[in-house]
Amino acid sequence: MDNLSQLLEKYKNGTCSDKELIAIDYYFHHFELQQDLQLSETELAAVRSEMWMNIAPEQPLVKKLWFKVAAAVAIAAIILSVGVYFNSLDQNRIDSRLAQQEIKPGKSAATLILADGRKVKLGDKGTKSVFVDGTNVATANSNLLSYTVTDQASVKNTLITANAEQFALRLPDGTEVWLNAASSLTYETNINASGQRVVYLEGEAYFQVAKDKAHPFLVQTADQLVEVYGTHFNVSSYAVDQLTATTLLEGSVSVSANGQTLMLKPGEQAKLQDKKLRLKAVDAAYAASWKDGFFMFDHEELVSVMNKLARWYGIKVVYLDESVKRETFFGTISRAKNITNVLEHLSKTKTLKFSVDQNVVYVSSPVNRH
Repeated sequence: MDNLSQLLEKYKNGTCSDKELIAIDYYFHHFELQQDLQLSETELAAVRSEMWMNIAPEQPLVKKLWFKVAAAVAIAAIILSVGVYFNSLDQNRIDSRLAQQEIKPGKSAATLILADGRKVKLGDKGTKSVFVDGTNVATANSNLLSYTVTDQASVKNTLITANAEQFALRLPDGTEVWLNAASSLTYETNINASGQRVVYLEGEAYFQVAKDKAHPFLVQTADQLVEVYGTHFNVSSYAVDQLTATTLLEGSVSVSANGQTLMLKPGEQAKLQDKKLRLKAVDAAYAASWKDGFFMFDHEELVSVMNKLARWYGIKVVYLDESVKRETFFGTISRAKNITNVLEHLSKTKTLKFSVDQNVVYVSSPVNRH
């Protein structure tokens, strides 16, 4: 189908496919923003054409849960590309040296610290390693660490990712955890050994918790406790960000901190900042997008954006102009791109200039030259 009126008729009749619903959402998002983007009728026609050619949902890992994530990724990615295209780009915003830099994105890698203090590097492609810690067995391949319980004995292990690393973990109860860069998770090798399943998180992780009413699942960070009732959720608790955000995609969780407790429903986020716990409605796809290989920004301040890039690319960020930190960004960029591509996208706002020297990224306004 390539006729908009036919598509709208299907929408009114409730007979649109998932792909067609995404296309309608995409088209009207641009139509509503036409004045802000200053699109001519010709340019809007180009958006319409782009809609037909490019909108398609990602194959969901779990259809019910991940269709919304895939849809948001598809919509936001094309919004970013079209918005950037129609913004009279000024390539002088990029320092000429930037094109010569090849800072690659992060990879699947981690370090496993066993109970006896041994440190094991994980993530070599094509290899499979087996570790015996106490009486339980851990098996690792290039991107996943999993455990098999052989008896009730249990010891603590810690999985650590450095900057530019991420890794996945499957606990013996079936719970799956994706650990983002610069993070650590401490857990019992036999997670059900005690009455509660407790893990300790620093940094960011996405959890898909196996249901087990007899063994509540708890996520402890430096400043809050999340009690889980079998669910999908993301916790981001980096010290440099000065906040902890818990975002629920499916199920239910309670978040407790400083004498406060909040119950979350899907599509809600508990944000702990300045020792105050606040609840707000969000598009949960943004919080979970890193796990599926995307940076998704929803009017996010530059300082937060650059913190994410610093962790994923292993770079240091230096601001030559402090005022640019409050610039905001909306859109999607693949985490598989080199730093050059990402900074080129960010610089197209016309208000930023980037220079790269070794692994240091200098940020300034266009009038400042480094």
